Amino acid sequence: MKREIFESEHDDFRATARAFFETECAPRTQEWEHVGLTDRSVWLKAGELGLLGWEAPEEFGGQDITDFRFNAIMNEEYYATGSAGVGFGLQNDIMASYLVHMTNEEQQKRWLPGFVSSELIAAWRCRNRARDRIWPASRPPQCATATTTSSTARRPSSAAGSWPTSSSRP
Repeated sequence: MKREIFESEHDDFRATARAFFETECAPRTQEWEHVGLTDRSVWLKAGELGLLGWEAPEEFGGQDITDFRFNAIMNEEYYATGSAGVGFGLQNDIMASYLVHMTNEEQQKRWLPGFVSSELIAAWRCRNRARDRIWPASRPPQCATATTTSSTARRPSSAAGSWPTSSSRP
């Protein structure tokens, strides 16, 4: 069955994503699974190719694209090539929106260029106030985002103004 939801720009993007996953990720998947982490260079290569952070405004290196079909293509090609161990879905599907829409101007200037280039990798952390219970609507989980230059995010020593929160939205 032919899908008719994609346009020529999506086909071009798909070709880039497929080539990237086939050459940079799939051949190294077993190695990454064995050692438990992904080589940093693959993130930087994805950033160079425009495969990360396209939702960010152009002034920060993004493409100002909010078309979720690009996210779908990335996920499809990731799985179609047998790639594993890379968190691009978290970056593009979840973190991009938080960093673009829930940060103030100073935070955007600080984080978005590195997020788009993949010099910074974003992380997500939620804390359940009552362990192992479902969060009631009246008390949602405390969540924070952070960017890091390593594969493991650590909360900054001074969180005030460092992590986007509901009180730091523009």
